[in-house]
Amino acid sequence: MKPKIVLKSKYLKELQEERGITDVALAKLAFLNPSQIWRVKERRSNPGPEFIAGILNAFPDKNFNDLFFILNPLQESQEGRISNFNLSKKG
Repeated sequence: MKPKIVLKSKYLKELQEERGITDVALAKLAFLNPSQIWRVKERRSNPGPEFIAGILNAFPDKNFNDLFFILNPLQESQEGRISNFNLSKKG
């Protein structure tokens, strides 16, 4: 699987609650469709460049790393192999 950008959905929901922003209001602030917001929050869709830019525009006090992370399964599996190798290595 290729690396992909993932929305920190739980954090975004908390941020919206703190600031009293509904999904419809967020969609307007981010210049997106409310259904796009729902699909990405529910992980039914990956965030594209317009989604990422829109969400960052809606929360100018937040940066990319606050709202998104990069899921890299290959790196995780390689790190797992490396740690397994180091654990089994006798020295």
